[in-house]
Amino acid sequence: MDKARAARVIKAMQMAGYTRDSLAEITGYSVGVITKIRKGADFRTDQLIAICSVLGVTPDYILGFTATTELAASVIKEVIEIDTRPELEIVKEITALIKKSQKTIK
Repeated sequence: MDKARAARVIKAMQMAGYTRDSLAEITGYSVGVITKIRKGADFRTDQLIAICSVLGVTPDYILGFTATTELAASVIKEVIEIDTRPELEIVKEITALIKKSQKTIK
């Protein structure tokens, strides 16, 4: 368990206005998975990317390599402003692309 990483996930959720349940819904992962991640459990790369995309933070921030979340938030806001589809649809597409790319790598 990585308590520092858990704290960063919780902070990013609070900053973005997401609850455990709403983050689970928008990412497509179960409430149980989100609960484990919030407690500092290890997670897969696709989960990390999906959560970061929704919360507007970089994987580097969640993993503790950087303390800033501003760059990712601004990039995601720009994508959402340019793309006229609902935010949930955009995030689901990003998640699907990540999962597809992981299958290609295997």
